[in-house]
Amino acid sequence: MHSPIMEKFSLSFLAARFMCGGSALTTGRNVSRKRLTLVNVIPDYPDIEAKLLSKEIEAYQKAKDLLRAVDKLTPEVLLDAHRCFFSNKFKLGRFRTTQNWIGKSLDTAEYVPPEPEKVKPEIENWLGYLSHSADSIELIIEAYTRLILLHPFPDANGRLSRAFLDVMYSRIKNDVVPLSLYRLGTNEKLYIKGVRAFGLDNSLGIKHPYWVDTISWSENTTINALEQIQKTKRAFQSQMGIFSISKEEVQLMDYLWLYPITTHSHLQQTFNWDKEFCHSALQKLCNLRLLTTKKLKNSKHQVVFVCENVFTCFEAIDDLFLNKRSK
Repeated sequence: MHSPIMEKFSLSFLAARFMCGGSALTTGRNVSRKRLTLVNVIPDYPDIEAKLLSKEIEAYQKAKDLLRAVDKLTPEVLLDAHRCFFSNKFKLGRFRTTQNWIGKSLDTAEYVPPEPEKVKPEIENWLGYLSHSADSIELIIEAYTRLILLHPFPDANGRLSRAFLDVMYSRIKNDVVPLSLYRLGTNEKLYIKGVRAFGLDNSLGIKHPYWVDTISWSENTTINALEQIQKTKRAFQSQMGIFSISKEEVQLMDYLWLYPITTHSHLQQTFNWDKEFCHSALQKLCNLRLLTTKKLKNSKHQVVFVCENVFTCFEAIDDLFLNKRSK
């Protein structure tokens, strides 16, 4: 049996910490999965960097949810999704009214998008193209590149475009490693050439080397990441042996993929279980060595329950995400 909570766990969920923008690729890179889980489970846990990253992931997921919830995108839906993000310089949830560029400065820009007065008409053209063309990998990637090249917002263009690509690709490929994740660690100029391969520099489209490698890497990494998850689940089954577990305990096992660290109070809030049942369920998983207990040093010595097997799995998947890419 699968609980509603488990339906939220996916490879895209795991990858969101690298794709949500903001601090994700700076200070957020130093935030471990355990720190990230702790700030989600314990509201007053003192970790500023982890809280910031968690907030940015939440914004990215919310934007994706808004894009996913509609059958047909409109300018209003795009602006609502864009409004989910944060910017220190601009008010979000609106189309740009000034010239922007892709690169370090306008003088040395890799690409200069259309003038601001052309943004709204070009968005309408893009939405018209999208309404009858988003049914294959090639057309989805082309739609993504057109949105990137339009750069219609004053900030957070990359975040919104990645969210769009993630949502659209997941509609034709269930539970896959997001294509945008391949860009991490690759040559920026190669990425720009890939973006421009739909009629600007050439018409190679997804036959451009960047997209060939991206699609292949996503497919292979998906296979390897899902195998890591299945390997961990088999380890769970082996540790449980002949012991039977209840429907609620199955829900708890599924929940651990989202929150590999938990507490009595977080379980009570999530499932509306009473304190006695929470204690019993957690103790059973501890007895089966699926959970271990730890006292937090910097949170009033609070006791938490940790699923090390899931964190080991996440570490292996993060290694696939970041270190084992095609060159």
